[in-house]
Amino acid sequence: MAEPEKAPLRSAYLDNAKFLLIACVAIGHAIGPVLHRGGWLRTLYVFIHTFHIPVFVFIAGYFSRPVNSPEYLKKNLNHLIAPLLTFHVLYNLILTRPLGKSFDWAYFFVEPYFGLWFLLSLFYWRMLLLWIATVRHLVFRAVATGVMAGYIPAMERAFSLARTFTLLPFFTAGYALRNIPIEERLTAPVARVAGAITLAWGLYLTAAWPSADEQWLYGCYPYAALGVAGMQAAFAKVFVYGINAAMGAAFLTVVPKRRTFFSEWGSRSLYIYVLHIPLVKLAKALGFYKSMDGLGGEIMIPLGALLAVALLSTRSVRDRTKSLIEPRWF
Repeated sequence: MAEPEKAPLRSAYLDNAKFLLIACVAIGHAIGPVLHRGGWLRTLYVFIHTFHIPVFVFIAGYFSRPVNSPEYLKKNLNHLIAPLLTFHVLYNLILTRPLGKSFDWAYFFVEPYFGLWFLLSLFYWRMLLLWIATVRHLVFRAVATGVMAGYIPAMERAFSLARTFTLLPFFTAGYALRNIPIEERLTAPVARVAGAITLAWGLYLTAAWPSADEQWLYGCYPYAALGVAGMQAAFAKVFVYGINAAMGAAFLTVVPKRRTFFSEWGSRSLYIYVLHIPLVKLAKALGFYKSMDGLGGEIMIPLGALLAVALLSTRSVRDRTKSLIEPRWF
């Protein structure tokens, strides 16, 4: 019996990428409550959404291996499902009333709380990999699956199914490139220059196209909800995939290759991901956004998100929350 493939060793480059991505996630969530203001905050928000989650999913696929064993299942139940259930219950209980909402039992049993959907989708992807790892033309078929999923009206946020199928191409792409030294390929001088130009061009187009519908980038809405149908919807989805791939690759070219002061923080991205959620929700509930008017106030929104990320990256936060985020239930 062949031994299972080993995941690549920890890389400063990928830890740097994970920290920068989780910082983008926090900034995006922080901007969300004031997205209606438009302007440069909306440009930054849409720009971030063109690449941050697809690259996160790509990296997850790059590190994943099809391991058919009870230990592997237990590991994923402990690392993904246990914290998902813990914080889904916790956040629903402690944040519903401060946000001025009534408790919705239907929502509670169907939809993961806010950003926690990623934990459930990652569990799905890793379990699916046991069945699809040997499929020929895996990435192409994943793209076709993602495109077709948009035609199912009922597939939205429930059980994170829409995002699971929509983002499956990036997970399979990461897995397909698992034996390719992406760090060496993407940090070559020519690649870095091309990537920087692509990012600059993408930022310019985002600013120049303020009417673009950012909901296409969320991956959780059926085509009917986006107002398109037929082959037009499929072509639009493929176009969005192309944007995600180009911007994602460009982002990876500008990530520092060597160890930095935030490399270690990147290894704790799960902690930041889970723990920044109540900070955003409470900031809105407590009226902090009302005082953030004008350019000075608006600048404080992404800066505040970065400060929160830095604080949540510390060892003291990890040590105090490890029993919740990395429990041993199974």
